[in-house]
Amino acid sequence: MGGRHPAAGDSASPLIRAVFAHASGQAAVAEGWAPELLAEVRKTRRWPGSYTLSKLREGLARRSGDCRILRRD
Repeated sequence: MGGRHPAAGDSASPLIRAVFAHASGQAAVAEGWAPELLAEVRKTRRWPGSYTLSKLREGLARRSGDCRILRRD
């Protein structure tokens, strides 16, 4: 995190900061599943492995598919 300082009032843990600084966290932000990743990291307090990341992405894809179905009706 080289030289970065938390914003005033920022309560993110070092783990959360590290996860979102990593490529997986950046992908979560770009792809729209960052809230799910944040909730998972807060719940487990562990680095998310590839299985967890794939399940979070899968959940987003499933919800996106549901929205497309609803829009067609």
